[in-house]
Parts: sequence; C-alpha cells; structure tokens
Amino acid sequence: MLEKFEEKARELFKEAMREKGYSEVAIELATDPQDMRICEEHNAFGLIDGYCGDTMMVWIQVEDDSIIDASFHTDGCSDSIAAGGMAVRLAKGKKLDEAMQIDDKAILDALGGLPSEGGHCAILASNTLRVAISDYRSNHKDNENS
Repeated sequence: MLEKFEEKARELFKEAMREKGYSEVAIELATDPQDMRICEEHNAFGLIDGYCGDTMMVWIQVEDDSIIDASFHTDGCSDSIAAGGMAVRLAKGKKLDEAMQIDDKAILDALGGLPSEGGHCAILASNTLRVAISDYRSNHKDNENS
C-alpha cells in the first residue's frame, strides 16, 4: 500500500514539474538522482555554499588526466539536484581541461533549460565542479599530464 502511495506521489511531482516547464531529462535527474552519492574512489572534492543558501559538493575520481567517475550532493531544491546531476554526467569521461569548460550554459543546454530562476543552480554546479578539479590539480601536481 505504501509503495503505491509513494509511486503516485512521485508521478504527481513529475507532472507538476512538467507543468512548470521542466524538460524530461531535468525531471529524471531531479527525481532519480543516481549520481547524488559519494564517489567511493574519489581523489578530489569541491564544496560551495551558494548565495541562494544551497550547498553543493562534488567528488571526482581522476586517472590519467581524465574524470572516470563523479558524483555530487546538494541540500538544495530540484533545480540544484538536476544541475548537479548534469554537471557530473557531463564531466565523466572528460579530460580535466575539457571538464573545466563545463559552464552554466552547457549544463542548462543539456538540461533543456530550467524554469524561472534555476540558472543560478547551474552556476553553482559548474563552479563546484571546477573547485573539485582545482582541488585535484593542487594536490596532484606531480601526476599532471597537461
């Protein structure tokens, strides 16, 4: 009985997000944030407290100058969850220099946009990813191939 109630609540939430203008990919990332976890084998970390009050953390695992795994956590809203999820999705498999180029526009484009004032969440996600990359670079200077 509880499972049916939870599924119905999840579907109503998704429908409300559609009505507000969220894309299907943003809804997927916000309602089933598979990368909202601690990357078990991470070797770098970034944390930013956004001006909106949301906090975002990003963990990355780097090997041979490439991000082989990435994850995030936020205490923020659905926009922050979707943006954080997309930031780490875009970063996986990229060289560090490429991942440093992931900005709020790239995140918003990949999400199909975010309604209303969600753009600041994409800025928070891209900046937190960059902090994690900078953390890796500052702590692994001898391993840099670039």
